[in-house]
Amino acid sequence: MPARSRPFNLRCRICDWTIHCRPTSDCFTPNEVPNRCKHCGSVDLEDEYGKYLRLKVFLRTHFGL
Repeated sequence: MPARSRPFNLRCRICDWTIHCRPTSDCFTPNEVPNRCKHCGSVDLEDEYGKYLRLKVFLRTHFGL
């Protein structure tokens, strides 16, 4: 039986592109969790867990922080 996963961010280590992911189960689909950076095409993605994930994505996207 699939279990609900915790939300997390994926961040590209090359260009710092970030996306917030909220998978519906532990079986990820390509539509829920990308396997490549949408900006530069790199597969070197790092996952990030913790608090304020959406805020981190917003700050990185709009202010470069």
